[in-house]
Amino acid sequence: MSDPTVFAWCFSHGRLHHFVGAPWCTATWALLPGATEEEALTAKAQQYGEATFLDQLPDEQQLALIRGSSDRTA
Repeated sequence: MSDPTVFAWCFSHGRLHHFVGAPWCTATWALLPGATEEEALTAKAQQYGEATFLDQLPDEQQLALIRGSSDRTA
C-alpha cells in the first residue's frame, strides 16, 4: 500500500508541491486539504487568493506561515 499524496502550496517556489511520504521541501509552504490537485488548488485560492509568493500575502498571513513552519497541518 502506497502513501497518499499530500498537497502543499510552496510560497518560496511559487507552485504546488505533491508530497508522498515525508515532506521534502524545506522552504515556506502550507499544506492544503484535498484528495486531488484540483481540490488543493481550490483550497489554496480560498485561503490565499491569487498570491504565488510569500511577499504577495498580507503581513499577518506571512507571519503565520513563517511561525507555523514547524507545525504544518491542513
